[in-house]
Amino acid sequence: MGIAAHKVPEGLALGVIARAALNSRASAITWCAAAESATLLGAVTESLLEPYIGLYTLYVLLALAGGSFLYLGAHAVHAELRRSGPAPTLWPALTGVAGSSMLRYFVH
Repeated sequence: MGIAAHKVPEGLALGVIARAALNSRASAITWCAAAESATLLGAVTESLLEPYIGLYTLYVLLALAGGSFLYLGAHAVHAELRRSGPAPTLWPALTGVAGSSMLRYFVH
């Protein structure tokens, strides 16, 4: 349920970025569908391999995926920090951290 709930705003954001970057609406939709299909492919792959790879290996793979997202987020914040300075960079980053923390506090 959490993955599905977070995919809606992520998909909208990706759609806006793709539409702004590409010449046609059709190509933006195609690239967004290709990017979002990776989630479905990952879910199917995990469901098929889970009985064979074991829980520890699954945790290692999830840690690698999580670390990759942390790296990408830190890289984006660092690039924006160099481009715009601390205030325009850190406020949106802190808002994201606060928002996810509040969701965790109230949903958990």
